[in-house]
Amino acid sequence: MIDLKDDLVGISDLQKRASSVVNRTVQTQRPTFITHHGKAVAAILDLDQYNRLVAARLELEAIHASQQVAAQLQEGHVYSSSEVRALMDQWQAQNAQAASRS
Repeated sequence: MIDLKDDLVGISDLQKRASSVVNRTVQTQRPTFITHHGKAVAAILDLDQYNRLVAARLELEAIHASQQVAAQLQEGHVYSSSEVRALMDQWQAQNAQAASRS
C-alpha cells in the first residue's frame, strides 16, 4: 500500500533532495513515486526490486508462450526442430535484450 506521506515526492522536491529520496528507497525497499502537477508519473525502485520485477515479467512471458504452444499442439500443429530452434533463439534474444536494459 502506498504511504502518501513517505512514498510520494513532487518532482521539484526530488530535485532538491534526490540523494535522500534514493537513500530512503534503498533503505526501506519501498518504491518512491514521483509526482508532477499532482499526478504520479514515475517510480524510483531499489535495483534488487527492479531485477525481481524483470525476472517475474520474463517468467510470465515464458509461461504465456508455453501456454500458446500447448494450445497450438492441441490444435494439431507440429513444430519441426528448426522451428523450435528459431523460436528458442528469438526468445533468448528477447531475454538478453530485456536483461541489458536492467
